[in-house]
Amino acid sequence: MNRLVERVSEYMQEHHMVENGQKIVVGVSGGADSMALLDIMSELASVYGISLVVVHVNHGIRGKSADADQAYVEKFCQDLGICSYSFHIDLNRFAQKEGMTLEEAGRYYRYQCFEKVRKEVGAHRIAVAHHMNDQAETVLFNMCRGSGIRGIGGIQPVRERIVRPLLSCTRADIEEYLADLGIVYCEDSTNRNDDYSRNVLRNIIIPSLVDKINSKSVENIALMAE
Repeated sequence: MNRLVERVSEYMQEHHMVENGQKIVVGVSGGADSMALLDIMSELASVYGISLVVVHVNHGIRGKSADADQAYVEKFCQDLGICSYSFHIDLNRFAQKEGMTLEEAGRYYRYQCFEKVRKEVGAHRIAVAHHMNDQAETVLFNMCRGSGIRGIGGIQPVRERIVRPLLSCTRADIEEYLADLGIVYCEDSTNRNDDYSRNVLRNIIIPSLVDKINSKSVENIALMAE
């Protein structure tokens, strides 16, 4: 078994994320994180006696690029023999209607889709691809906005039906895993837009901490959160 798959497996056991015979909904955007999650979960499916169902959400922001991401995820799932559900929304219109930012609206709609499919197929858990860098972002974001101890705890490994198997992995671990296996992933151009506060942390602040303060900054922030 691959080293990273073993680490994720141990993390899942530590936090009692799944049980034998359960059906798991996996949120897959087509990006590096979710493609690694899907591949790792498919590797572990027989180990834990679980079955997978994939949900992909096309936010309708990036036009043909987003459509290509959707087609890629659907084909990848087909090749693995995993059932997939795709949803499409005009996120700009939805955000305006609901009085939300694009980030808020996207997250809200995604989780609505995950829960809808979970109920339809009788799944027990929803697995999403947050990893250690996301944890560091969340902790810093909460601190900057003003937070108590709960906010500094960041993203929880298990919250109600949501599980996050990749919280034990850095983004670098994930990219190395995909490269070793030759798994292609989709690049979301909006991730490079520093108009979004999360992207400022992701693209500017955290790389500076890693480069200029401590190469283990991400791991140390995540450890503090835990």
